[in-house]
Amino acid sequence: MQNQNEHFRQLIHDLRTKMAAVNTFLFLLEDLPLDPETRQLYEKVIGEMEGIKGLLKDLG
Repeated sequence: MQNQNEHFRQLIHDLRTKMAAVNTFLFLLEDLPLDPETRQLYEKVIGEMEGIKGLLKDLG
């Protein structure tokens, strides 16, 4: 069981690390003049990231 807990903690850590990289990328895109389709995708990704952040907060 402890091995599963450690594996789960590692998965959460990896996800947080990857989310930090995506957040950095999104921050760089924030002020660029994007075409409407790309801007819509950008907004969708922002929404998904907020959902994932909430899930991670709930998980610990």
